[in-house]
Amino acid sequence: MSPILHRSNSERSLIATSKSIMKASFLSLLGCVTFRTELTRAFLTAKYKHQRVPRDGGAFPTSLVTLKSSSLCVDELLDQVTSEQQDLGIIQELITSLSEGTIINDENTGNTTIPISDKNTVDPTLFHPLLGHYNVSYTLTTRPKDNPVGGKWTRWWKVRRTLQHILPARPTNSNMTEAATPSIGQVVNAIRLDLLWGIIGIWVLLRGDAIPLSQDLAEKTAAGKDVATPSKGSPALLPNLSNRTVRVYFDKPRIGFRLFRGGTNDRRVVLERVLSIGPTSSVVLDTPYVDNRIRLGRGGTSGSQFVFARVSEEDEEAIEGWKWVLAESTRNVMNKNQAMLRVGILGLISTVVYKQFKRTIFRWVSGASAIGSALVLAWLALSTGGIETNGDTYTKGR
Repeated sequence: MSPILHRSNSERSLIATSKSIMKASFLSLLGCVTFRTELTRAFLTAKYKHQRVPRDGGAFPTSLVTLKSSSLCVDELLDQVTSEQQDLGIIQELITSLSEGTIINDENTGNTTIPISDKNTVDPTLFHPLLGHYNVSYTLTTRPKDNPVGGKWTRWWKVRRTLQHILPARPTNSNMTEAATPSIGQVVNAIRLDLLWGIIGIWVLLRGDAIPLSQDLAEKTAAGKDVATPSKGSPALLPNLSNRTVRVYFDKPRIGFRLFRGGTNDRRVVLERVLSIGPTSSVVLDTPYVDNRIRLGRGGTSGSQFVFARVSEEDEEAIEGWKWVLAESTRNVMNKNQAMLRVGILGLISTVVYKQFKRTIFRWVSGASAIGSALVLAWLALSTGGIETNGDTYTKGR
């Protein structure tokens, strides 16, 4: 028989007392851990409420509401924006959770937190983590008719890809017109379209110089402009913008056309043209969160929210495929007037040929060419390069 059954009452009492002591010690330890967690929560809440404290690598503290790690939030956000069944509520909550630690609370005045400061007060390294190549993975607008990604192109064409890259600033000896204030980088918006089953490839590009908003406001104030009063063409800035907010001054849009020949595995470019058309423009863009996988953007006047996902280093189309449109050595770059002149001459020749031939294939071809030329001519005359110039969100560039 087991000796355990023959324990005395004193031994049983000693064992019970030991168990009680161990249980009390465990509960005490658990209480200490819980108290320390709540104390840390309170400390972090007080610390980050009115400050911006960037973490290593350029990322920022996540929302203290959920206490989720930024990595988990990013995982869930990327799953949501790539899912066919998106939950807008969850996406909005995740964006808020990632962005909440980056804004400067201005509850007393409700005014924008971007100070009008000296041009030399902005630390350029603050914007270095933003550099990279990105897919536009998700867009949430405050107004249904707003179309900040793609402009008019997404209304009439099926868009294959939308990209927004932030690249190092252009060298100062560039032949292109430099902004009055040195930029912290270039912003390139790129849209890829395919026509006729891929026989014609089109890239629509906007390239602009990004200027820290504080510097831009300081420059305008020094020039005697009223930056505090909203006006047509100069919408009011939203409150609670971070110190990573920039104004991007875009050049005129460039549209690159390529005519391909051959199969999928043996495609060759047989014709290449670039058209520079449309007005200059500018936008205000805030970056409330960035890490090595995503960048969150927010329109500084519209409030539209964006999720940009970094592309793979092996994604040659996203990284290299559009560069020929902006290359300074690109030949056959036409402006609006040059394009209209060429199309007009083609239409005139087609009309003459149409009148010279009757009931032949030349008559049908020339007639179709004349009609097509007239339509293209009308499009060129009215085109803005895809930029939405109507409404109160458009701002003219330099």
